[in-house]
Amino acid sequence: MEFKNFEELQEIIPPLSKDDYARLKEDVKKEGIQIPIQVLSDGTVIDGLHRWKIGKELGIKDIPYTEKTINKEEALDLGITLNLNRRHLSYEQKKEIIEKLRKRGLTQKKVESLADIPDSTISRLENKNINNSQMGTTYISDLRYKIPKEIEEKIVEEVKKKSQIQVASDYGISQPRVSQIVTKVKARERKPEPIKEIVQPEDVKYKTIIIDPPWPIQKIERNERPNQGKYLDYPVMSIEEIKRS
Repeated sequence: MEFKNFEELQEIIPPLSKDDYARLKEDVKKEGIQIPIQVLSDGTVIDGLHRWKIGKELGIKDIPYTEKTINKEEALDLGITLNLNRRHLSYEQKKEIIEKLRKRGLTQKKVESLADIPDSTISRLENKNINNSQMGTTYISDLRYKIPKEIEEKIVEEVKKKSQIQVASDYGISQPRVSQIVTKVKARERKPEPIKEIVQPEDVKYKTIIIDPPWPIQKIERNERPNQGKYLDYPVMSIEEIKRS
């Protein structure tokens, strides 16, 4: 059978990190593909995408597979469940997956059943203002949502060689976070434009006028500080007074 990628599933589930992929490949080299990949009748891979790719890379001709007689929607549900229950995803990666599932119109209960994640945990994951103390135990790659500058710069270099999705998987973070890091590092590296010297006409008396607005020199009696709002409670100098000063 000719196998093919399940694009809808891959839009939701991140690829293996380069380290996990390398470990799986080494295992397949030694032991072969022990767990058959699961596919639909048209060859769409529900589970075992990386085993299939590694098998092709290693020249394995007869890749074991099991054909599932289910529709594509059921296959998507199965693929999500198998991946989420087996993969060691970071907190941030799980959060991104849940957001994608919710955007597809899935209810919180449906997400709970697919991901085998308690309803209360999903609520916390969906909380945009979650803080570090609420994160619980995560992958070390998660870096507690705080990524050092040197790691950010390394991520930018990695993006030059591979996709943001793959880089996100390698570092256990979300793809939007990788995009933000790229933008931030580029802004940090951008050199400010030199300040152009303004050539002043010879008859100009002052090079700079500071607008405070100005007020008369004499002390103004008041019991409180001047109003800093739209309407000033003290007299200011007129244009003619400024010219004469």
